[in-house]
Amino acid sequence: MKKRKTTIEFEVHGPYRIPTQKVQRGTRIIGRDDAKSFWTSDPRIEDIADCVGCYVFAVRVGKGFRPAYIGKTVRSFEKEALAHSKRTRYNEYMLRHYKIGTPIMFFLSYPSKGQMSKKRIKELETFLIQLAVSRNDKLINIQGTRTPRWGISGVLRSFRRKPTNAEKKFKDLFGGLLQE
Repeated sequence: MKKRKTTIEFEVHGPYRIPTQKVQRGTRIIGRDDAKSFWTSDPRIEDIADCVGCYVFAVRVGKGFRPAYIGKTVRSFEKEALAHSKRTRYNEYMLRHYKIGTPIMFFLSYPSKGQMSKKRIKELETFLIQLAVSRNDKLINIQGTRTPRWGISGVLRSFRRKPTNAEKKFKDLFGGLLQE
C-alpha cells in the first residue's frame, strides 16, 4: 500500500483593512506611507509579515468582499503584497471600478514546519485565481484566468436560472465550494 504524502495546510489571516487616501470622487488609493503603516498597524499583521504563501487583495463593499488580485510570494508578504508595482495595479483597479469600497487583504501563510514548497504555493495561487475569476470577471490577474468552456447545469458556469433539486443536492455535496 502506498503511503499518502502529507497535506500542507495554509493558514488564513484576515481580512485586514489597508490604510488609504481619498482622491477623486471619494475613491480610495493606497499610498507609499499607507503601505508602510499597514505592516505595523496590527500585531497580527506584524506576525505574518515575514511569512510566505499567497495573498488576496479584495474590495469590501457593504457586507461582502470582491476578490481583485491573487498573488504569491516565496520571499515575504511584506516585500511583495504592497510593493510599488502591486499598489499601482490596485489603485488603477480602484479608480476604474469602485467609487466606494474599502481595500482589504487576506493572507494564506505557508506552515512554518518543514521545507517550503514553491510548487504547493503555485498550486494554491492557481486554484485561488480560478475561484476568484468565477466571482469577478474584472480580476487584475491575467495568467490563469482563462475560464474553461464547460459547465455543470445549474451548478457551475450555468445559464439556467433556478437549479433543480438534484443540482442543489450536488452543490451541497461539495459544501459550497461550487459557486455560480
